[in-house]
Order: sequence, then structure tokens, then C-alpha cells
Amino acid sequence: MKKQTVNTNLAPAAIGPYAQAIKVGDFVFTSGQISINPENGEVERGDVLSQTKRVFDNLRQEALVPGA
Repeated sequence: MKKQTVNTNLAPAAIGPYAQAIKVGDFVFTSGQISINPENGEVERGDVLSQTKRVFDNLRQEALVPGA
């Protein structure tokens, strides 16, 4: 199966030697996430609900990359 790297500017860049996500066949494997806001590079402030929302927003942006 073909392996494809998935990248988007709408989610935080990967920190270190890995990709935001990898697509293999019909599956997309995302990397670990913390609540970084991709617009300013800062960790989301607030309670656990707002931080969790940021993480899922970031994951959604990775999943919406064309071809992912």
C-alpha cells in the first residue's frame, strides 16, 4: 500500500521528526496532539473543555486535507 504524508497549515506543525498524519490506503493515522493554537503557536488557555475542543479542531483540520 502507498504511504502518504498529510500536512496542513491549519493545524500545529509537527514538533520533531514526525508528520501531522500519515495516510495508508483508506486509513489516516494522526500524531499525538496537545492544545496548540496553529494561528499563534501557543497552548490554548482555559479549562479542559476548551483545550479538548482545540485538540479536536486540530485533528479535524488534518482529516480535511485533500486526499486524506
